[in-house]
Amino acid sequence: MVGGADADGPVMVVERYDAGRGAFEALATPSALVNPEGWTGAAAVALPDGRVAIVGGPRPAYVVYDPALGALGPPGLFELRLFHAAVALDADRVLVAGGCSALVAGACAPGAALRSTRVIDLRTGELAIGPNLAVARIGATAWLEPAAADGTGGVVVAVAGGVDAAGAPLATVERIDLATGTVDAVAAAPGQVAPLDGGGALIALAPTGAAASGAAYVATPGGGGGATATTTARADAVLVTLEDGRAVALGGDDATTASSYLGMTARWREDDLAGQPPATWRDVGAARLADGTVLVVGGVDGDGPSAGAWLYRAGLLGTWSAEATVTPSAGQRVPQLSPWDPTAVDRGAAWILRSTTAGLGAWALVSGPRSSSGRLTAVVRLGAGGVAVIAASPRGAAGVIAALVPGAAATVATRDDAIETPRCAGAVVPPLAGSAPSTIVLEVDDDLVVVRLAGAELVRCTVPARPPGLWGVGALGDGAAVTVDTISFER
Repeated sequence: MVGGADADGPVMVVERYDAGRGAFEALATPSALVNPEGWTGAAAVALPDGRVAIVGGPRPAYVVYDPALGALGPPGLFELRLFHAAVALDADRVLVAGGCSALVAGACAPGAALRSTRVIDLRTGELAIGPNLAVARIGATAWLEPAAADGTGGVVVAVAGGVDAAGAPLATVERIDLATGTVDAVAAAPGQVAPLDGGGALIALAPTGAAASGAAYVATPGGGGGATATTTARADAVLVTLEDGRAVALGGDDATTASSYLGMTARWREDDLAGQPPATWRDVGAARLADGTVLVVGGVDGDGPSAGAWLYRAGLLGTWSAEATVTPSAGQRVPQLSPWDPTAVDRGAAWILRSTTAGLGAWALVSGPRSSSGRLTAVVRLGAGGVAVIAASPRGAAGVIAALVPGAAATVATRDDAIETPRCAGAVVPPLAGSAPSTIVLEVDDDLVVVRLAGAELVRCTVPARPPGLWGVGALGDGAAVTVDTISFER
C-alpha cells in the first residue's frame, strides 16, 4: 500500500498486507526518499515475478519491493514525474507515460503536464526515450495489449483514462507500438480501467476526481472496441477484475452495492454488499489478492481519511477451481465466457462468435480456472469458416491453439506474444456446417496435446510445457460464425 494522505497530510509509510495473518506491516523507507509530500503521484507497478516497482513521485527515483526479502531495495535515479501511467513490459522494464513534472498543493502544477514516455530498466537504471502521446495525460492507466490474433506485430502498450492539462476527462485510448515507435489514438470513453480475460479492457465510470458517470466502453486489441451497457453512475470508485471474469466497481457514490460487468452478456449487475461495508466509501485503494479476494483500503468516510480495510469476496470460482461449465445463452453470472470484444457477439436465442478477419478473428475464454493441463469440451455449431479451441492462454489469443477448418487438416500451434509456431497436423476435418451441434474435445497432459471431434481423434502431438492459463474457443476466417451451446473445462 503506497501513497495517500491522512489527517496530517501525505503519508510516507509503505505497508504490506499479510493475508495469512490478516495484518498490515510497515516497511522501512530508504532515507533518500523521505520527503514532506510522501508518495504523492508515484506509480506502483506489479512485475511478472511478484515484485513491485514504485516509480516516480516527489523524488526523482524508483524503488523495488521484493516479497522474498520483505523489504524495499535501494532507490535508483529516475526523473521527476508524478501522476503518470505505468506498466511492466517484463520483469525488469517498466514503461511510464504522461503525468506531470511538478507538484503544487498535492496536484500537478499548471503548465507541467507531460506527453512523453520513458522505459526504465530496473536492473541498470538506464532510461530510454519513447514516443510522445498525442495529448498530455494525467492520472491515466496503462496495460499491455495481447499479441495480434494473426501472430503479427510487436509489443503494444495501451493508455486510457485520466485528464488533460486543463483537468478535462480524456475519451481516447492511445496505443504505443514500441517496435515502430508510433502512437495512434482511438475514440473511447473516460474512466477507470480493468483488463478483461478475453484480452480487451473495460473503461468505465468517472476518472478520479471527475463528476459521477456510468458510461462504459470496451477497448479491444488492435485499436477496436465500442460502447457497452451503462451502469449506476459513480465518482471516486475503483474498478477491479475478478478471478471469475467479471469487473467489479466498488465505492464511490454508492457504498452499499457492487456493480459487476459481465462480458458474456455485455451487461452490468447490481449486488448488495453483505457484511459490514462503511457508510461512505470514496477514494479507496483496491487490489486482488492471490486467493481472489479483493482488499479494499483507506479512502474517505464521513469523518475524513479512513484507516479501515475490508475484504470483498464475490464468489468461490477462481484460479484453482477444478472445473467450470458455461451455457452462454443462459446468461449465467458465473462462470463467464469472456469474449475478446463483448460488443461484437450476437446474443439472443444463441450466442455466436463472429470473425471479420482472416485467421483467428474472434475468441472467448472460460474465466476462472487457470491450468496448463486439462480437458476442454466445446459443443458448437459452425455456420461458416472454421473453429479453434484454445488451451493455457495467459490472456487473449495465445497459448495452445488447435484449428479445425472443414476440408483441411486439423492443426496444432503455440502462440507467444506475436510469434506463432506450428507444431503438427493431423486428419482432414469433415464438414461441420449446419444446425447439428459438434462436440470438440481438447486435452493437454503436460506436453501431450490431443484433439477429438465427435469422439474420433483428429490430431495428436507434443508441445513445450506451458504456464497455467485460460481455455476457450474461437472463430477462424473472415466471415466465420461459431455458435457456442456449452463449453466446459476440467482439470
